[in-house]
Amino acid sequence: MKKQPRDTGCFGVCLMIHLRRRAELPRLEMMPLIDVIFLLITFFIYALVLMVRADLLPVTLPKLVSGEPARNVVPIVVLLDGEGRLYVNAEAAPDTAAVLERVTELREEDAERPIFLAADQKGEKDRLPLFFNLVDQMRQAGIGDFSIMGAAQPNNSEE
Repeated sequence: MKKQPRDTGCFGVCLMIHLRRRAELPRLEMMPLIDVIFLLITFFIYALVLMVRADLLPVTLPKLVSGEPARNVVPIVVLLDGEGRLYVNAEAAPDTAAVLERVTELREEDAERPIFLAADQKGEKDRLPLFFNLVDQMRQAGIGDFSIMGAAQPNNSEE
C-alpha cells in the first residue's frame, strides 16, 4: 500500500508569509508643534497690543530723586441704583447710616482713598431726594472730599 501525502492545504506550494512588519521608529510630527507655537505667538502679540496704552503723549520725563512710586489706590464707590438701593463697593447697604459707617471704616484703613458717588441714570422712582440726603449726611459726618461720577458727554465746542 502506497502512502498518501498528507494534505497541508497549500496545494502543493507552501510559502511562508510574514504578517509582522518591521518595527518602525516613532516619528515626531512637526506640523502640529509648529501650529501650536504660531498660535501662542499670535496670542501673546495680540495681548501685548491690547496692553499698551496708545493715548499717551511722547514726552521724556525728568528723573527725580525725591519722588515716590505711584500707588494703586482702590476708590470707595457709593452707588445708588435704579430702585433706590445703596451699595458701598458692590456691597448692599440698608440705609444712609450704614453707608456712612462703611465709608468711615474704609477711610480709617486708608485716608487717601478717593470716594466716588454714582447714581443709575434710569430708574422707576425719583431718587434725587435720597441722593441729596446722602450727600448732606456725608458732609455732616465730615466726609466732604468726594466726587460725583457721570458718563462723559461728547464735546461740541468745535463750532
